[in-house]
Amino acid sequence: MNIGLVNEMAIVCDRLGVNVWEVIDAAATKPFGSCGSLPVPGSAGTCIPLDPHYLAWKMRTLNYRTRFIDVASEINSQMPDFVVEKVAHALNDVRKAVKGSHVLVVGARL
Repeated sequence: MNIGLVNEMAIVCDRLGVNVWEVIDAAATKPFGSCGSLPVPGSAGTCIPLDPHYLAWKMRTLNYRTRFIDVASEINSQMPDFVVEKVAHALNDVRKAVKGSHVLVVGARL
């Protein structure tokens, strides 16, 4: 869910023309309250991205909707498209076609 929040902040910063990494660095200078979550290109793996879905499923069987988990999941599922859009714009800026381009993604948590 923290990843969902920071992923949404990455999209918000992008739309505002603000560098999300500078915002994260500035937040980390506080002596309290910064958890160090970083935006990711999607959600996969175990624990943080997937385990809340098990809880949400169980709660639906008990007739309760976990709205925050659902919203975080929706935001996280949009991140691959957001990243592809950013890469396409970056290639466009240097007059390179997306088709046929090779992109190396380093440091992405999958």
